[in-house]
Amino acid sequence: MPKSKETNVFETLYQVDVKPFLVKKGRYDYLPWATAIRLLMEHYPDAIWCNRSHEREIRLDTGIVKTAFPYFYDPVIGGLAVETEVNINGLVKWETLPVIDYKNNIVKNPDWMAINTAQKRCLVKNISLFGLGLKVYEGIHNCEEDYTYGESTSNNAPPVAPSKAEKEKEDIIETAKEVFGGAEITGHETVSGLLTKRFPKNAKNRITLLKSIIADKDQYRASQIVKVADLTEEECQTAIQSLNQ
Repeated sequence: MPKSKETNVFETLYQVDVKPFLVKKGRYDYLPWATAIRLLMEHYPDAIWCNRSHEREIRLDTGIVKTAFPYFYDPVIGGLAVETEVNINGLVKWETLPVIDYKNNIVKNPDWMAINTAQKRCLVKNISLFGLGLKVYEGIHNCEEDYTYGESTSNNAPPVAPSKAEKEKEDIIETAKEVFGGAEITGHETVSGLLTKRFPKNAKNRITLLKSIIADKDQYRASQIVKVADLTEEECQTAIQSLNQ
């Protein structure tokens, strides 16, 4: 039985030895993105890739403008994430990666350099789905683990104990779950509740008030807010503090 196209691609790229090209950053070994692309193109010169874009509406004085950003906010991790897509001979795979530092911590308020770095790291991980460099993630080499909320540890290192603040936050969440029947109250839900209390029948006024709160710190950022879900966790806390005054 002939092998499928996907099997042929995977077997070809999986056999490529990337170990000589690995560089160490912090505790982990990484395959540089430029090397990953070169190795890929040596075997599949017609391969193409891209950064996935996410459409958003920005409310300006002149009206609503639709635009696209090569990242999106994920409230679960409390930070930004990027997505890439790779096409090899018609085989398409995509990957997602949070904007993290080289200790695998979520980067709060990342600049464009941090976003660009995350895109390149995501691209390398995306390419590995086709086999190239997958051994790094399998642990055959000292692999880059997926992101964590604290510093990652190797299999031989003891786990990092949560800080006092993290422990207190966990205790508060567990107490809230007991009080509210297992439902964790998010910052977005709290902001929505406070805004509704101020303007129970006027959604437009709720968003206007919210934007004015955010504008006190960043007017451009305020122009990007069209709904409560657009807020970062930090912005939620700012809004909650202001609305409770």
